[in-house]
Amino acid sequence: MELEDERLVHMRQAFAVARRSFAAGGGPFGAVIVKQNQIIATGMSLARSLHDPTAHAEILAIRSAAQALKRIDLSDCVAYSSAEPCPMCLSALYWSRIPAVYYGASWRDSTVFGYEDLYIYEELRKASDSRAMRSQPLLQEEALAVIAAAAREHAYDSFLPCGWQPS
Repeated sequence: MELEDERLVHMRQAFAVARRSFAAGGGPFGAVIVKQNQIIATGMSLARSLHDPTAHAEILAIRSAAQALKRIDLSDCVAYSSAEPCPMCLSALYWSRIPAVYYGASWRDSTVFGYEDLYIYEELRKASDSRAMRSQPLLQEEALAVIAAAAREHAYDSFLPCGWQPS
């Protein structure tokens, strides 16, 4: 099968998961994680039914893929989502090191139906002390001591997702 055909098949599978999600009382979103052209995980929007605001399709698919592969580095996988990932899901995709995500509807398309990712994108652009949600550091030195101890203990490799390097 041609690469383009594979992408279309996987995208349609994400749509099928989205339809099942909606039919089961969840949100109209679905995601699949693919490794070597095989679906290794799916996720549907269960935020309302699980009473969990983080139970988005992409998050659940990433969790399932990481469990299936027994690792958090999913850099050899690709994600397909029925809609453009929200800021939380996009961040999770970066942290899992998935190098590519294909999506159906854009977040701008979704605003017509009441999904307002734009607000969060705008908040993220602001300095932390200018956001609607209060955000301020407390006990920074103690926090850094915990992080430094863990880094020494585990000799972590870079946590930088998708090959990103700081400037």
